[in-house]
Amino acid sequence: MGSPAIFISVASTLVGAKMQRDSYEMEAQANEEQANMAEIEAQQQSGARRNQFLQMMSALNVSEGSRGISVGQGGSSKALQENEKKYLASDLSSIKLMGMNKARQYRLGASQSRLSGKAALISGVASAGGEYQSYKERTKQRDKNKSIRY
Repeated sequence: MGSPAIFISVASTLVGAKMQRDSYEMEAQANEEQANMAEIEAQQQSGARRNQFLQMMSALNVSEGSRGISVGQGGSSKALQENEKKYLASDLSSIKLMGMNKARQYRLGASQSRLSGKAALISGVASAGGEYQSYKERTKQRDKNKSIRY
């Protein structure tokens, strides 16, 4: 293998390693985007749950008002409102926790992809260095054999 061949071999190994790293980086970016989407989804679910709560409270108030009861004054009315507030707090906490967990999983995936990209690049550089070192040793041995013949 001559000098141009080893140059091509080393260069293609390095380019392949860089392409692999770039691929892992794109995967990491996709995971980051998924993490952001998980956070947005959790916020939307929280908003929807709050709206549901407000509609329920409004309906309860309308129901009491239509029956001639002072809104929010009855014992059972207060109990219903307090119960719904507790459910709301619990639901919002669960939604937030699930959203954070999902986002964390995606961010861990992004970190892992970036580490894999670095490892691929290091592996490629090591492989290219090994190829070049092997070439140097073969060339040195060949030159040594030539000098012995002459």
